[in-house]
Amino acid sequence: MGIQRQNLKKSFQNNDESQSDCELWENFKSGCESAFKSIYFLHYYALYHYALNISKDETVSVDAIQDLFSDLWGSRKRLGHVLSIKAYLLSSLRRRVLQKLKRKRRKQVLALEFFTFDPDIEFSPEILMIQRENDLFRQAAVREALNELSKRQKEVVYLRFFLDISYKEVAQVMGINYQSVLNHHQTAIQKLRNNEALLRAASRGKL
Repeated sequence: MGIQRQNLKKSFQNNDESQSDCELWENFKSGCESAFKSIYFLHYYALYHYALNISKDETVSVDAIQDLFSDLWGSRKRLGHVLSIKAYLLSSLRRRVLQKLKRKRRKQVLALEFFTFDPDIEFSPEILMIQRENDLFRQAAVREALNELSKRQKEVVYLRFFLDISYKEVAQVMGINYQSVLNHHQTAIQKLRNNEALLRAASRGKL
């Protein structure tokens, strides 16, 4: 995200910090362009990086976000209530990105009816953003441990801890039930705890 987009995001955060998600959403649905722009700039950063981590394709990511917001504005009067705008947008964006990726794969996959796609998020140093930047060993160990998780486990961890949404919202975004999210999370945490490299790194400083 560029400096201009960051400044605009801060501006909209300041203007709408007193509004709840429900209030902001209802204002948007009523045709308020300011509310629509607020939703866009408040959530663009998370949406862009989530889409990019799923698709590994910047064009697909940007196109999916633009399509999402274009359709949102056009269908605003028909939309229902939402409790979490962020979770709603992530869920909608996830479907769009996977659809675009599936269409791209049609040229390569002959038996499309047998084709399934699960996002495979890769935890890069930029995603982790560990505060003590000089602790390269610890950063590498954490990244290695996270990237050894299954695709579903990585997505649960990314959504829950890096995009800071609840387990219930993670289930909404991924289209799976709440218990499955908890199971993936618990298994992921156990794998991380069992990773010797991560334990050695943890002994060097608080995670």
